[in-house]
Amino acid sequence: MSGLLYSGGKLIRPDQRAANEMRPLEIVPNFISSAEGSALIRLGETQVICTASVEDGVPPFQKGSGSGWITSEYAMIPRATNTRTPASPPVAALPDGRWRFNG
Repeated sequence: MSGLLYSGGKLIRPDQRAANEMRPLEIVPNFISSAEGSALIRLGETQVICTASVEDGVPPFQKGSGSGWITSEYAMIPRATNTRTPASPPVAALPDGRWRFNG
């Protein structure tokens, strides 16, 4: 069990929570004003910014199919972990000019 310490015959977490106790959760909606949807999610010391965008269109292979398209992307900043993780280089340019990144 990662993150647990053994002390006096008991497993304890560095923040003193019980082994079955959840970290505090907070969700702040509309965190990024320029995105169609967004939230800041805090779970203990972990913070994640989530955004949603709406685009009118689908990839070329979906055109005329009557189907929609959902895609996702993520990136972690280099100091999001205990040791610096180098940023991943872009691996491909998308047809609309955006870059798809490893991650």
